[in-house]
Amino acid sequence: MALSKKKDKLILNVSDSVSSSKYYLYDLEKNQMKYLLTMWPEIDDAGLEAEVPFNFVNSDGVTIHGYYTRAKDQIEGQKAPMIVVPHGGPHARDTWGFDPDTHIFSQAGYAVLKVNFRGSTGYGKEFTKLGFGEWGGDTQQDIIEATEWAIAQGIADAEKIGIYGGSFGGYSAAMAPMLRPDLYKSSVAYIGVFDLEMLYNEGDIRGIKWGGKYLDKTLGQDPEKIKEMSPVHQAHKLQAPMIIVSGKEDQRAPIEHAYALADALEKAGKEHELIIVPKEGHGFRKPENRLMLYKKMLEHFDSTL
Repeated sequence: MALSKKKDKLILNVSDSVSSSKYYLYDLEKNQMKYLLTMWPEIDDAGLEAEVPFNFVNSDGVTIHGYYTRAKDQIEGQKAPMIVVPHGGPHARDTWGFDPDTHIFSQAGYAVLKVNFRGSTGYGKEFTKLGFGEWGGDTQQDIIEATEWAIAQGIADAEKIGIYGGSFGGYSAAMAPMLRPDLYKSSVAYIGVFDLEMLYNEGDIRGIKWGGKYLDKTLGQDPEKIKEMSPVHQAHKLQAPMIIVSGKEDQRAPIEHAYALADALEKAGKEHELIIVPKEGHGFRKPENRLMLYKKMLEHFDSTL
């Protein structure tokens, strides 16, 4: 909601999880509402599956929240292939609402799981602090246990679980299948960081005034643990076919991370594909590149799940 300087008009955003955001101008003096625009008018809202909040208590006694969306036309009690989508950050969060990525997977026949693992924001400072130093530890365990929760609820087919994410989600899409090769059968790691030691030497975080302190806080200061939490040092554990996707001009997660992971997987003899896209950074902007990414992901998950 946005209020005009004269405080006589409001711009309202009306949305839910199954229809694109719509904006209206409300005149407080005239008590009149005028439609302005729809965020994604090209998206057909008919038949989309609703996003459902959930929570469970993990093995450490911590309550973990998230959202799941059923596959298109999936009925109660019917299992479906599932894509787990960890959010970026990691100190950010998923919120309930309309997410085109979710609906792309859902309409293609996949249930979707989004997890606000420990370290996520919006649940108090102490919950966020629980994620410090646990990128490859408790944070991944929350994602794994949420996946197991969805299987136990009969939402997901245990033999058809994929994982996809961007930025920290890309890191998780690489790390979680290495920690649980029996659970995740397919992966797409998009614009992720894969060598945590490299964060101190490559990319824009190191150049930010508070960058070093942030890394010390969020990664911890144990060099051996940081190395252990890096997918490049766990590549030998991977069983899931993986696609690594990076923008050539990415400054937050430089392409050196993608090359390092691809090299580690190559040496370990693991099935993978590396896609480097020119003139893209930390998140693809060009429609043709985003279309390529979605097509590639769906082809990959269809063939591996």
